Amino acid sequence: MFVLLLVLSIGCARHHPNHAILPGSPDDFGLLLMAHGGSADWNGGVVAAVAPLRAEYPVEVAFGMADAVSIQDAIGKLEARGVRRIEVVRLFISGESWFDRTEQILGLRPGAPEAPVATSHMHASDHGDSGQSMDMGFWKVKTAASFALSTQGLANIHAIGAVLVDRVRVLSRKPELEDILIQAHGAGDDSQNERWRASIDFHAVQVREFLPFRRVQVETLREDWPEKRTESELRIRAFVKRASAEGGTAIVIPFRV
Repeated sequence: MFVLLLVLSIGCARHHPNHAILPGSPDDFGLLLMAHGGSADWNGGVVAAVAPLRAEYPVEVAFGMADAVSIQDAIGKLEARGVRRIEVVRLFISGESWFDRTEQILGLRPGAPEAPVATSHMHASDHGDSGQSMDMGFWKVKTAASFALSTQGLANIHAIGAVLVDRVRVLSRKPELEDILIQAHGAGDDSQNERWRASIDFHAVQVREFLPFRRVQVETLREDWPEKRTESELRIRAFVKRASAEGGTAIVIPFRV
C-alpha cells in the first residue's frame, strides 16, 4: 500500500513543461511505471502495489534501468488497449536516475538511435537474479503516443521520512547508545552523489527528532564505481567501529526501493 502511495506522489510531481500530455479523452490515458527490477519477489511486489490503479486506467510496468526493450513492450501493450496519452512514472530513488536516457528513448529529446529493424525476438528485461547479464536496449521507441515524464524520485517524496522513522522504531532499543546510518546506493558523479545525500539527509531530520540518538548520518556506498566505493566503505566502517568503541550500537537503515 505504501508503494502505491509513493507511485501516486511521484505521478503527481511537476512535469517538464515540454513533456505535457496532449489533450484527449479519459479513455485514451494510461500509466507506464518504470522500476529498476530485481528478484521475482521484488518485481511481484511492484506489480501488486499498482494493482489498485488498474481499476482506473491501463497500467504497464517496464523493469530495467531505462531499457528500450521493456519500455517498447509496455508501450505496445498500452497502445493495443487504445492508450494514446501515457504518464511515465519512474520509481527510482533519484529523479536524475536515467532521466536523460529515458527522454531520449521516448523521443522527448534527441540522442537515441532509430529502433533496430527486428525487435520482435527481443524479450523485455526484468533485471532479475537469474545470473544472466543482459544489455539494456537503447533506441527511440516506435510509438504514436504522447508522454508526460515524472521528474521527482523517491528521495523527494515527503512520506519517505515516515518510512525511515518506522524502520528505526522497529530496530531501536536504547537510542541514547545508538548511532543511525542511513545508507543509499549513490551516484558515480560526485555532484550528483552529493545531491543524493542532501535530499536523503532532509528526511533524516525526522529520525533525529524521533528519538535522542547519538548520531544520524547519511552515506552512499557507490558500489558500481570501485574507486569511489573503497572510499565510501572506509567511512561506513569507521562509523560502525566508532559506535562500538563508544559502547554503543550502529543501526544501518538501507535507503533502497
